[in-house]
Amino acid sequence: ERRLDVPLSYDQQSGDTFQIRYFVEDSFFAAGGPIFLIMGGEGTAGGAGCSDAAVNHSAVCVAVEHRFYGESVPQGGLTNAALRAGLYTEFNLADTSAVVDAVRAAYPTSSGDVVANGGGYSRA
Repeated sequence: ERRLDVPLSYDQQSGDTFQIRYFVEDSFFAAGGPIFLIMGGEGTAGGAGCSDAAVNHSAVCVAVEHRFYGESVPQGGLTNAALRAGLYTEFNLADTSAVVDAVRAAYPTSSGDVVANGGGYSRA
């Protein structure tokens, strides 16, 4: 389990941040392998698992918990103000991009390529 500070709102410069939770499974990773990304749907993330395809491609597998679900909630909880400021699809995509950047930095020998999959509207 890992956490990354992200802005509550990517539109406002309030400086309010909170942590997005994500998971990494790197048991099958080898240099040059891609990143297999599971984008969290509307629920709690329970860890990262590698599919057969990920194993065959020597990928590092990452699962990102959707903002405002599970443990990825602002300090103070799901208040009306927090929901109005930060619960937008675009912000969830920006969180996911920030996690990918963090994983690329942590695994500099990866190809950097990302294979994404998701649940709920994340798979659309």
